[in-house]
Amino acid sequence: DGTILAACEPLCSGFATWDVYSGQRILEFWGHKLPVTALHFSPDSQQVASGDEGGCLQLWNAHTGESLMILTGHLKVVTSLAWVQAPFSSSSLLASASLDATVRLWDPELGGSIPSLDVAEATSTSQAAVESWQLSPAATTCLDVDTTATRLAIGTKGGKVAIVKLPHGGTLGLLASYQSPVNQVVFSPCDDLLGTCCIDENCITLLDAKDKHLTPFRRFTVVSLQSFTWLSSISIGSLQSFPSSTARLWSIETGKEEGKREVHDTELAALRAYSS
Repeated sequence: DGTILAACEPLCSGFATWDVYSGQRILEFWGHKLPVTALHFSPDSQQVASGDEGGCLQLWNAHTGESLMILTGHLKVVTSLAWVQAPFSSSSLLASASLDATVRLWDPELGGSIPSLDVAEATSTSQAAVESWQLSPAATTCLDVDTTATRLAIGTKGGKVAIVKLPHGGTLGLLASYQSPVNQVVFSPCDDLLGTCCIDENCITLLDAKDKHLTPFRRFTVVSLQSFTWLSSISIGSLQSFPSSTARLWSIETGKEEGKREVHDTELAALRAYSS
């Protein structure tokens, strides 16, 4: 709801929630055996999902810190999580990406399998409460769900970006965009563009999400790029780490920088906007 932040320290097997306005720590969550690598609040803000270096996922009560469920299936690091408030399901589903080259869709409430999904040369395997799709041979590094919960965007270690249909599969778009890993894929507020970020190439590329070829619409080069976020349908923000942590505002229409602000002297790794 924009008032609570979940964060974890590097190489830490726990995480905490914080009040955005007061800066006070609210709760600590412990239970993972390996460092936590991904976090995501459920659409109703009642649960937090976490993933770790060993591929294990846990669901938590966001208000009490109680562990609700442990989900296993991934064989390597969980790189990204996204909740799907899907019109085709009575409950919220959880999507997870991993360096084991799979994207998995979980139904925590029903504990049943979900219709299989075809993701660009993918192989579907069903086991216990999970459906998984293997993007052979590329390890998945990030994912995002559009506002209608009908499309899933996926980025891979091999530099590919794909958009697939939910829940029954079918590739809507596929692009070999980068020579390096894709670090972020984020739909625009209107779902018409897909923002992608490659830290190794210091590049943010906005793709036409309605085009099956994912034609590039706008490209931004940011030295020492760390992260980006959509600020609105007409602007994005970027974060660079050197020579100081600096947030920059960019116009999507012109492609030009419209402002910047040094955040503070410590290197930051992520940038996210929210509505107050």
